[in-house]
Amino acid sequence: MTGVAAAAGVSVVGAIANDALNTATGPNRQCGDKLRVFFNSSSDSSNMSSGIGGADADFICTNKMMELFSKHDDYREERSRNFIRNIDLKNLELGIKKREWKTIIQMDVFQAFGAPGHLGVHAGLMIAYPGLGESFIMLSVDLTAIPSENIFNGDIPENVAGSDISLAGIKKCAIAHSLTVEDGIDQSTWEYMGSVNMTLLDLFNTVARAMKQGAARGNYDNFTNNCIHLKNDILSALNFHRDRNIPNKTNIQKYDLCF
Repeated sequence: MTGVAAAAGVSVVGAIANDALNTATGPNRQCGDKLRVFFNSSSDSSNMSSGIGGADADFICTNKMMELFSKHDDYREERSRNFIRNIDLKNLELGIKKREWKTIIQMDVFQAFGAPGHLGVHAGLMIAYPGLGESFIMLSVDLTAIPSENIFNGDIPENVAGSDISLAGIKKCAIAHSLTVEDGIDQSTWEYMGSVNMTLLDLFNTVARAMKQGAARGNYDNFTNNCIHLKNDILSALNFHRDRNIPNKTNIQKYDLCF
């Protein structure tokens, strides 16, 4: 009888854990999301208690940007375009922005849990598209949680950093981009999801729609409105093919950017 009760208890605990994982990974979850969250969360616990796993320590405002989910229209119409345009103007030899915004580009899409600078439970995307020569433009797409008290007049001040998770207080969801130029990608970190043919404006529209979905869910929440939901909302909106451009490399050349 004791064994039956214990088994029943384990079954109930398992069901509760499964429900929590379903909530945390959202309705558009990808294969393997729940396992990654389950196994990575335990290894993250020490980092959470010591305050690790938030913003990139090497924050450089000129190749990074953040925008609140609630400002998805501003992101789509202005912020995303200015972000790309400003970096391109000082690095014309790399082909970051194509001659016209309506130019269709093949973009390779990757996902990762626990990419460098992030906790193991943090999920993000990397968009890679050809630059000039052997280079590829690498645009990361992440959700970051911003303390509400750090937001000034509806904007994120330049000296404010976000975090992968929220342990206390009210946090607002923001999109975070980082742009680098490299000659390959490390598949031991990044999982290839597929490729799409679209313009940069199409990409920004897709991200803006995912931001709008996240804004409708409310404030950041570790279970109901997190980075995994953003990742999967974007992935579910893309029509993939498997004709990939960027090579897998372990020794990756990173190109210097001028600012």
